[in-house]
Amino acid sequence: MNTLNLIKNRLHLAGVFCVLTLLIGCAPAYDRVGPQVELVPVEYHLDLDVGNEKLFWQELNRFIEHHKQIVLTQPITLSAANDMGNKLARKVEGKLLALGVTRNQISRQLNQVLEGDFQIKVKQYIAKTEECPYQIGSPFHNAISGCNVEHNRWISMVNPEDGVLNN
Repeated sequence: MNTLNLIKNRLHLAGVFCVLTLLIGCAPAYDRVGPQVELVPVEYHLDLDVGNEKLFWQELNRFIEHHKQIVLTQPITLSAANDMGNKLARKVEGKLLALGVTRNQISRQLNQVLEGDFQIKVKQYIAKTEECPYQIGSPFHNAISGCNVEHNRWISMVNPEDGVLNN
């Protein structure tokens, strides 16, 4: 009787093992696709004439205040078309240094302005992830697994403040 129970237990375990093997073998296997992230350059610039120095500083201060986080962290190019623009570029460089911009972030160029006498230019690189399709909850739909998770993970790593909706 003891041998018969032992054989039944072993047959039962073998049957469970076979069923689990078949179930696992039939599950669809998706290849994991790594995140596709592009670095997109975004350039902010302001071209000014130095004819009215008061207006010049008002516009420059507005630009710096509006793009303050980018100005403090990204490389800045100051360009001048003439001697007056070059003189103001030196003053602007001093102002930026006083705000906390490091000296190696600032570069100056002479005779490189397209419009006006003076130009300040800041370039920022933004990480752009792929657009994820809407998820369909159907067992017959072959969805890409993990796209939304990867997208949100990259947003939280690069710009954590953008991960929270500000409505």
